[in-house]
Order: sequence, then structure tokens, then C-alpha cells
Amino acid sequence: MTQVQGGAAGTFDQLFRVGPGDVVIAICFPRYSELALKTVQYAKDRGATIIGVTDSEMSPVYQMSSGSLLVRNEMISFVDSLAAPMSMLNALILPPRTSRERISPRPSTSWSTSGIASAFSGRSRMNKQLTVIGGGAAGMMAAICAARRGTAVTLLEPNERLGKKLNITGKGRCNVTNDAGCEELLANVPQNGRFLYSAFSRFDGRGTMAFFEELGVPLKVERGRRVFPVSDRAFDVSAALERELRRLRVTLVRDRAVCVLTDETGAVRGVKGEKGTYPAQAVVLATGGVSYRGTGSTGEGHRMAAMLGHTVTPLTGSLVPLRGRLRGAAGLEPAERGADGLRERKEDLHRFRGAALHAFRRVRPAGTLVLGAYAAL
Repeated sequence: MTQVQGGAAGTFDQLFRVGPGDVVIAICFPRYSELALKTVQYAKDRGATIIGVTDSEMSPVYQMSSGSLLVRNEMISFVDSLAAPMSMLNALILPPRTSRERISPRPSTSWSTSGIASAFSGRSRMNKQLTVIGGGAAGMMAAICAARRGTAVTLLEPNERLGKKLNITGKGRCNVTNDAGCEELLANVPQNGRFLYSAFSRFDGRGTMAFFEELGVPLKVERGRRVFPVSDRAFDVSAALERELRRLRVTLVRDRAVCVLTDETGAVRGVKGEKGTYPAQAVVLATGGVSYRGTGSTGEGHRMAAMLGHTVTPLTGSLVPLRGRLRGAAGLEPAERGADGLRERKEDLHRFRGAALHAFRRVRPAGTLVLGAYAAL
């Protein structure tokens, strides 16, 4: 057994003779090291068998591995604890017990109760019954990811069809994501982007692209590295998600959730809807914000979260038109012009280059929506 370590040159020197018949154990956790991923890919290209020790099925190492040990981290923080993976590695490295020592007949049971899930050429299992409230993009993806892990999932959506808002995004084309990695995505979040580090390190723009292409939605990259379906039809994206829900046998119910039911200890026991009650040991609130009430984004999720004791901060509009004097725009017909900055008292607050539409004393999409987000802050 050889431990591979060192800088870029040293790493590949140590793997010079790797090939068929060799096994490489790749230990990789967020934030995934680019050097580590290149090293694993190098070994795989040369015919070695890859065994991954990583955090989730979305991990790049999981995708490259013949088998994986998954060690999940449930911390709600941008700083991830490595206590769980180190505990599992210690258990693997320790020498076998002697015949006189007590041997646990099912060691994996203690792992699962400690938050450590194992999977070798398979997927980890979740035994809780889950109800997802909201059948938009987030709700459908949450239901799919849970169902793929063996969870019994019920999806509640009051609208006549799933993905109602999704189907009108990008002028009906659906701007799926941006062709960007974690760091670049975070750099373009208007405020407190580091809060999203843990999420983006597991599932960034390229992970999103891989997810939808796996579902049979061919994608293309356009100006600004925006990603759209090749068909230019948002309905193809929502239809792919719905097909996967049905393949995984997620229970789809047309009902409006009223509240989350809990017992005296505060544990979740179900969801009460207008038409019935749905048992659950866990609930995902994916009801959207308050941006477009006609699509179902009415703020119900914030109300239910507050009922459960969560703090809900005041909500502020973000991607909105700007109103005010438009210097040099008088007499112009509605047309696209350059939108390049937001100023207050002769001080630049934010600068951005993109398209803008000047009409009726308002500056409207697309570029100025980005400036509107900064103005709202």
C-alpha cells in the first residue's frame, strides 16, 4: 500500500506505474480539491479501480468510483466537520479484534445511527417517510434526490401542474443554470455568498448540468455562460423532472398544505392539507418566496416555518425594475440600451454591463434586474 501525497508533480510521479489491477482509494470531501480530482481521473484513465470515500452521490469522486463509502455531514454551516469521515477511516484502519474480544455482528448499524452511511457500488438508504411541500423546481429535485435513496416521498402541490413558475422562466426557455464552478457562482451572489459555500461545493452549476443531461435534457451554453435546453423549451425541463418522479414512484398529490404537524417533543409527524393529512417523519418546505403569487409563491412556506418556531426575517424584493430619472433617455422608444451602473450621491455602488429596456420611466430587464438586487440591499 502506498500513500500518495505531495504537490502536483510529486503526486503524478507516485502514480506513474498505476494501471489495471491496481486499486486507488480516493478520500475527497468539500471543498473538493482540483488536484485530487485530476489525480483520481488520471488513475482511472490508466485502468485502475477507484474506491471513493466521500460525502454524497453528487461528489465528483462518487461519479468516478467503482464503489464508494459515503460519509454524510448534516451540519448547517459553511464550515464542514470531518469528525464523521475520520471516525469511519479509523474503524477501517484499526486491526481486527482477537477471537476473545467481543465482535459486533452488525457494525454498520452503529454507523447509520451516527450519521455515517455506507454504500459500495450502490446508494445509501434513508428510511424516513418524507413529505415535500411545493412542486416547483426545488421541490421536485428534493423529492427525486430523497427517492433515489429509498425514501418514501409524497409531493404536495396545489397547482394543476408541476413546475408552473419553472415553465415561464427565461421567457419560456428556462435558464437552467450557469456553466460555472463553486467559486465563480459565489463571487456573483450579491450578499453573503459564503453562506451558500457548503451547498455549491456539493452541487454547483456543472453538477446541475450533469443532473439534467442524465435525465435526457440536452443543454447548450449561450452568452454569459447561461445554460438552456437545446430545445429552448422550459416544458422539456419540467417534463424530465416529472418523468423521474414517476419512475421513482413518488406519490404526487394535488393539495395545498396548511401546516406541519408535530408531537409534544417537537418531532415532525405529518402535514395537514386542505384535503387530507399526510404522515411524515420529515418535511421539506419548497414553497418558493413571494415573487409571483399567480404561480403559487404566496409566502405560505414562511408562515409554516414561523409556526414551527423559526425566525423569518422581513422579505424584500430583489430582481425588480428600477424607477427614476433616466439621464439621456428622454424621448427614446422602448429599446435595448446598456445598463452599466448604480449610483447614489455620485458614488458608484455597483457596476454591471448588460442589456436594459428603457420604457415608461422605468428601467426594465434584463441587465437592470441585477442592479435591482443591489438596490434592494
